[in-house]
Amino acid sequence: MASSSVQIGKKEPEIVVFKDPSKQKKNFHQQHNKRKKEKSTEKHKEIKDFRSGNLKREVSKLALSAYTGKEREQAIESYLIKLGAHPVKRKKCENYKLFLERKKNEKDEEKTKNTEKFREEQLKKLITKAHKSITQYNKMCKFKKKTKSRKQ
Repeated sequence: MASSSVQIGKKEPEIVVFKDPSKQKKNFHQQHNKRKKEKSTEKHKEIKDFRSGNLKREVSKLALSAYTGKEREQAIESYLIKLGAHPVKRKKCENYKLFLERKKNEKDEEKTKNTEKFREEQLKKLITKAHKSITQYNKMCKFKKKTKSRKQ
């Protein structure tokens, strides 16, 4: 008897694979180019690691590790400012009652300054008005003298 997998009178189809030689060459060249690029990027990365900017950064980090405590914090802060960061704004801690008194005193001083400035401005205005009126009076007196002398 015949085997159950192969039926009588039917043959299994033959599979023929055609490989185009020009495509094979392209694939080989593409793979070869990829390998070259990978090698060049690895070398480029190694070169980047040894650039002067990175070395400066590493040296400064090493220098910062020598400090301890507050000195280290100050050194790190100055290093960050050197890199372009904004300096930290520290607020003074103050007792609230003393803070209110200080603010009240500042307001009082400002009011006195404003009143003094206001008084000075008012005096200047009065002086200029008085000066104008005096000059007008003098002009009128001169005009009257001239008219009297002409009449005579």
